[in-house]
Amino acid sequence: MFFYFLFFLITMATFFNIAYISKVSLANLNSGEGTGWNITPIKKINDFEWNSYSYISGQAIRRYMKDTLQQMGNIISSVDEQWNPALLPNDADELIKKRFSLMGGKKESWDKDLMTTQVYQKYLDLDLFGYMFPKGERRRSPVKVSPMIATGFLKGDTDYLTRKQLAEWWAKSGNIVQTEIETMNFYRWNVMIKTDDIGVVINEYTYQRTDLLSEVEKKARLKTIIDMIKNLNGWSKTARMLEDISPKFVVCAKQSTGNPLFLNLLHVDESKNLIIDSILATINDYRIDTSTVRIGLTQWIFANESIVKQQCEQAWISVTGVASALDFLVS
Repeated sequence: MFFYFLFFLITMATFFNIAYISKVSLANLNSGEGTGWNITPIKKINDFEWNSYSYISGQAIRRYMKDTLQQMGNIISSVDEQWNPALLPNDADELIKKRFSLMGGKKESWDKDLMTTQVYQKYLDLDLFGYMFPKGERRRSPVKVSPMIATGFLKGDTDYLTRKQLAEWWAKSGNIVQTEIETMNFYRWNVMIKTDDIGVVINEYTYQRTDLLSEVEKKARLKTIIDMIKNLNGWSKTARMLEDISPKFVVCAKQSTGNPLFLNLLHVDESKNLIIDSILATINDYRIDTSTVRIGLTQWIFANESIVKQQCEQAWISVTGVASALDFLVS
């Protein structure tokens, strides 16, 4: 038993570190709390000098990730009106249906025996993002995300929703309604994926691991995550302010630890120059094998694109398109 336990302690984990920058033209991708006025604010934080930066919360990002997975054809878990897990779409397997008992037409509270291989395989989001069910069954998320934070100051722009003159004409009343918006800015984001935990149930006390997916299924699931990141999109207020938050610059690394090394190193200056020096210095400082790192760049986004490519090549780091850099992780 001792050697069994020791094996799990010394086994090296593998992490995918994905840090990226996206470009936003005009959007309110995550609204904040109301101010009491007819204004929908954007979520924001302040630095030491009280400059404001808009951001998309980690909760919103995870919701966007689930929505994107659903757009890609995956079945996503949900809850019913009593906030109990509702994991049974109309096409669910009879084997899973039988594990629900009915009392007075209502489902009982969650039975932890429900976490069968069939459920785990069907609901991708439970595997990737973890869960906590009513009777103590829970899983830590193998996919960890940062908030998506703007690199430049919030300018205080707003979008008007009401034409006061017409409102007064029709209804004899009406107040101006505004939405605070982010304009012409860049957002930075980081996601860490503990690849060894995909498709595996882990006892949080003994660390005993139980594989629920084959190696082929695990690799397919990792590829699905990468495809989701390529196409990440948020649906907050996009009926009239459709925006693209997919990566325009990405640095991808395979690591043995879960340290998001590049998270606070992603910067774009006021002239739209991407700051790459600190990223390359960190790769050298941590002595990261450059064969495990890829950098992806979208053309015509950053003013110093050619300089960035030259600096990366001098550091023996391959620069490709964004999709190719992300595909490297699962190649």
